[in-house]
Amino acid sequence: MKRPRDKSEPTLTNSMDLMNALAKKGAVSIFLYHKEYPNPEGTDVWPDIRDGSKIPARYFRLSGGTSIPAVAPDKSRGYCLREPLRPNKILKLKAHSPQQIQQPRKGWPASVVPTEMFEEIARYLSRDDIKSMRLVCREFDRHVSQVLFNTVVVPFNTEIYGMLGTDKKPDIKGKGKVKMEVNKPLSWKNANGDDVYNGHGLDVFRGFGPHIRKYGMSFDVDEDALAKPPYKGTTQGYVSFWGTYDWPFEEYRRFDDVAGLELAADETPRMKTAFSMLQRVQELAFSVDSGLGWLRGPDRSIRARVLQRSPQVFGSSKNIPDRKTQAQKELWDYIEATHRDVELDVKLATLYRMDLSRPFSELQSVLDSKTISSSQPRYPFMDLHLIGEATPDDVQEAAIPSFDDLDSLEAFIGPHQTPATGILYSATSSPNEAAQLKSSIIPAQLTKAQKEWLLETEWAQRAFLSSYMLAVIDNPSTFERVHTLNIARVSSRYTFSLCRQDFWDALPQLKTVTIQVIPDWRGVLKDEAGFVETPRITPAQAIGPFHQLLKEMISPRANIQALTIGWAAGGEHAEGVHARNKHILPAPVLPDHASLLLFPSQLSEHMLYLPHVKKLTLKNCWITPPALQQVVETHEKTKLENLVLDSVSLTATPRTLANQNQNQNQNFNLQANPPPAIAPQQANAAGNLANALQNVQNAHAQQVPGHHLAPQHLLALQIQALQLQIQHLQTQQTAHAQTQINSLQAQMQTQVHLQAQLHAHGMAMNPPPQAPPPQQFTPQSAVRANHREGSWPYIIDIISPGQSLAAFGSDYSNADPDRITTLNQLEFISCGYVRLPHANIDQAALEPAVPMIRLPHFTKRYNALVPAMLSSKDPLLGEIIQEVEPVEVAALNAAWFLVPGWRDQFEAKGPEFDGLLPGGSGRFSGIIKKGDRGVIDGEDGLRG
Repeated sequence: MKRPRDKSEPTLTNSMDLMNALAKKGAVSIFLYHKEYPNPEGTDVWPDIRDGSKIPARYFRLSGGTSIPAVAPDKSRGYCLREPLRPNKILKLKAHSPQQIQQPRKGWPASVVPTEMFEEIARYLSRDDIKSMRLVCREFDRHVSQVLFNTVVVPFNTEIYGMLGTDKKPDIKGKGKVKMEVNKPLSWKNANGDDVYNGHGLDVFRGFGPHIRKYGMSFDVDEDALAKPPYKGTTQGYVSFWGTYDWPFEEYRRFDDVAGLELAADETPRMKTAFSMLQRVQELAFSVDSGLGWLRGPDRSIRARVLQRSPQVFGSSKNIPDRKTQAQKELWDYIEATHRDVELDVKLATLYRMDLSRPFSELQSVLDSKTISSSQPRYPFMDLHLIGEATPDDVQEAAIPSFDDLDSLEAFIGPHQTPATGILYSATSSPNEAAQLKSSIIPAQLTKAQKEWLLETEWAQRAFLSSYMLAVIDNPSTFERVHTLNIARVSSRYTFSLCRQDFWDALPQLKTVTIQVIPDWRGVLKDEAGFVETPRITPAQAIGPFHQLLKEMISPRANIQALTIGWAAGGEHAEGVHARNKHILPAPVLPDHASLLLFPSQLSEHMLYLPHVKKLTLKNCWITPPALQQVVETHEKTKLENLVLDSVSLTATPRTLANQNQNQNQNFNLQANPPPAIAPQQANAAGNLANALQNVQNAHAQQVPGHHLAPQHLLALQIQALQLQIQHLQTQQTAHAQTQINSLQAQMQTQVHLQAQLHAHGMAMNPPPQAPPPQQFTPQSAVRANHREGSWPYIIDIISPGQSLAAFGSDYSNADPDRITTLNQLEFISCGYVRLPHANIDQAALEPAVPMIRLPHFTKRYNALVPAMLSSKDPLLGEIIQEVEPVEVAALNAAWFLVPGWRDQFEAKGPEFDGLLPGGSGRFSGIIKKGDRGVIDGEDGLRG
C-alpha cells in the first residue's frame, strides 16, 4: 500500500519542479539518496555489507545550475563509481566464460613473496583495503591475516550469542553442568542454521587467536541503539471458554535481544575457553558504556552529524582512514565547498530532509542529465543515521509543551524508520523550535521503552564485566605477558566492580594502565510494581569511586609504571552547544569533598599517592593551583619522571567570597539613605535610582573586575546591552521569544526613565570612556612581570623541572633554588583555564575582559534545546574559558617555549560550529625538560 502524498511534497513532473522547490527552501548542497538492498554474497567489506541494518545508503549530488555539463546516462546514475570496489557485470561474465573454466588458471605463486613484503605493503593501506586484499586468494590470506588480526575489538552485541551454540538449553536454576570442548575447531556456521556468517563471535578466536596481539571488547549503549529499542508488548493473549482476551504479564517482560546478551554474558566457561586461545596477546582493553551518561540527542551541528565517529578502544592504529571515514570527509568537503562558492557561512547551515513518496526507480525517469552533477564522489555512501537525524523540512511551528506528558514526548520523537528514498540538502535558514527538538532521543525525558532498555542492558553489562574479569583470572598463563590494560570507557557505576584484587593480580607484568570514566547523569531502577525510572543524579558522584579505585588498586602495585586517568565525556572535545567546553570534573587525585581545599596540610592528607608510577597523565579534567602544586610536591622524591597534563585546566585559587555580604549591606544602605543633595519630595525616586545604579555597577564589577565607571556610563552600557538582546530575539519569531522581548522592552523603558532622571539632577551623560589600549610588553618584561597568584606562569615557575623565572631576572619567582626532584619532564597538551559557575569561590580574576557574545543563530539554537537537554548546577562542574592574558602567553613562550592553539587546524574548526571560538583559543601546549635553557636576547625575542 502506497503512502499518500503529503501536501507539502512537491509535484515532481520533471527535474525542474524539484530544483525549483529546493531553491525556494534555500538549498545549497543537494543530495538524492536511496537505500540499497543487502547482498547475501557480499564480502562484508564496507560498503559491501550483508547486514541490511548496517548497509549504507547511496547518494548522488544534484545540481540546479544550467551550466552543468551533461554526462552519460550510466555515469549520471553513478553505476561506474562501484567499479573500484567490485567487478562489474562484464568482468563477471568474462570470469565465468566456458573457455576460462576449461583452461586451468594459475594462481598466485606460493611461498615466493615473503610475509615481510605483505606487511610492508599493508602499512600503506586502510583496514578496509587490507580486508579486500585478504580475500584475493588463500596465499594472500595466509600472509595478511596476521596483519589484519593483530588488533581485534569484539563488540558484545546481539551477534554474539548466535555464535555460542544452542546445543544446551539455558539453565535458569543454575544446577546444570556445562560441557567444555577445548579443541573444537573454528566453525563458521551460526546456531540458527544460517550458512552465512553474520557477526564476530567469541568462537572466531579459536582460528585467529594466535595472530592477536591487542585484544579488546566493547559493550556500549550508543544513541543509535537507544533510539530504536525493539517493540516489547505489555500484554499477552489468553483463551477462555467465553473467548480470547489480553492481560498484562504477571512478571516483568524482557527484551529478547538483551535477555540473550545477558545469558551469553553469564556463559563464563565459554568466555574462559575463548580467552585461553589468546596465547600471544600483550595488550588488553575493554569499553563499557551504560548509556546513563550525557546524551547529545538533538544537540548536534551539521558538522557533527556528517563527521560522526565511533569511540576508539585502542585508539587509531593506522594513519590511513578507512573507507567510511573517507566517505564522511568527502561528503563534508563538498558541503563546505558549495557554501563557500555561494558565500554562505556553513557554520550556520542545517541539514534538512525532504521525504519522497516515489520509489527510486520512478525518480530515475524524472531526473535528467542536467540535474545530476558531473562531479560525483569516490565513495557515494552515507550512514543511515545521517538520514534519520536530518531535520524534517515540513515540521510546523508549535508551542513547546512539557515533556513530562507522554503524548507530548511521543510527538517530538523522530521516526524510527528511515525513508527509503528522499532528498537531503543543506540551507542556512534556521529551523523553528519544534523542528530543532525533533529527535529520536529527548535526553531530559526518555520513553518507557528506552528506560527499560537501559535497565536490562545494565543487567547484561554487569554480567559481562564479571565474566570478563573471571575469564582473565582463570587464565593466568595466557595473560602473564600482558603489559598494557586500556579501560577506554567505563561508566562510573561500574568502577566499584573493578576493585578486585584477584583481577589485578592476574596481570603480574602489567606496566601501562589507562582508565577513563564516563560520569553518569542518571540512575536506573525498577520498583515493585514493575515501573522503570531513571532519576537524575549529579555527575560529581563519579569522583569518589574513581579515586577509591586508584587508591586501593593502582597505588600499591609496583609493576604499574605508566598511568593515564581522566574523564571520557565533557570538555573541549564534546559536541553540542550544551556540552562543548562544559561538564568538566576535577582530576581524581582528590575525593570530591576535597577538590576545592586550599591549604597544603589538608591537601596532603587526601592526595592520591602513586609511589611506583614513572609517567602520570591527567586527561580532560580541571585542578586547582594548590592541588597541582601538591601533586608535584607529593611525588617529589618518588619514581615520577614524566607528568603529562592533557586538556587540563586550572581554576582560580579556591578562596571563598568574603565581600558578598558587604555588597548586600551597601545596596541596603543606599536604598534606605538617598543622597542628601536631592529634594525631599524626590527621595523615593532617588532611592530607587541609587539602588538600580548600584545593581548595575555591581554587575559590571563582577564581569569586568578592576574597571570602575561612572553611574551614567554604566546606565548607557546597560541600555545598549538591552537593545542588542532585543535585536537578537527579534530574529527568532517565536511566542517564547516575543514574551522575552516584551519583558526586555519594559526594562529598557525603566532604564530610559532613570536616564531622564539623571539629566534632571544635573548629571552629565557623556559617552563612556574608551577601553584602555592593549598592554605593551616585550618577552623580557613578560617573564619579569608579577604574575597573578595561581596563574599558569606562577604555578609552572614552582613545579617546572627546568629553569624558573628567576633565570630571567624576575624578582617575583617563587621557585625553590634548592629543590631536589625526580621529575624530568613536564608536558602540556591544550591546557588553559576553567571556571566553576556554581561554586562559591572568588573567580573574578578569570572573567574575560570582553565577554564573548554568541551569534543569534547559536543563541536561538541553545534556547530552543533547553527543554530537551539535561542540566546540573553542581559546584564541581567546570566550563572552559577561551581566553588567557597576553602577558601570560608571552611569558609561557619566552620562558618555556610553550605555544598557544592547536596544531590540527581541521579539528580546531569544530567548536566554531557550536558558537564558540576556534579550538585552542586560550590554550597552550609544549614540553619542559630538565636541563632546558632559554635566553632572552635583548628586548625582541627568545633565542634557545
